[in-house]
Amino acid sequence: MDPLRKHEESQQAWVCWQAQKEFKDLKLQRGMRVSVAFLPGAPLFSKSARSKAAKELRSMVARSIAGQSAESPWTAVACEDELESAFFQKVWVHFHPAMEDPIRAWSVRDLSGDVLAARIQEKDGRIAAYRMRAKQIYLLLVVYGFEGSSAAQISDKLLARAFSTEFDGIVLLDCVLNKAHVLNREIR
Repeated sequence: MDPLRKHEESQQAWVCWQAQKEFKDLKLQRGMRVSVAFLPGAPLFSKSARSKAAKELRSMVARSIAGQSAESPWTAVACEDELESAFFQKVWVHFHPAMEDPIRAWSVRDLSGDVLAARIQEKDGRIAAYRMRAKQIYLLLVVYGFEGSSAAQISDKLLARAFSTEFDGIVLLDCVLNKAHVLNREIR
């Protein structure tokens, strides 16, 4: 991994850890997950900047869960309307009372277009067999971004890209936002 990217990720992880450590709502601590998409180049260069980011993250989470019940599952999406944030693109807060782990927070990377293109190419190899059973074949790819290591966000840049495929269409399902995107495609 690029040393600069590794350093940036460690700064982001510190912000998430600090925000998590300070969150004191015991009623909601169990079963809550927070996914954070940092702005590219977010100014986290000093400890005071990282502390400020952690405070802002705690504030966003607190506002998004205000009035939520600890008895039923819910997902709150925060930061969509907080365009003035110098640190965050999006913050997702998920809660389910059946989750057993205490609160966790982590940063979320953009889904790579190259990784997605490779996955599409891998599936393209099966298109002939699929066409024997149906005329139109659509590929469904699922982005499950709830766990730290597999978390990914779908950027506007990714949605604008065209992918080369023989499928009649490609649908990308974002499990975090419960949203489906039809990807642009180049017909071969």
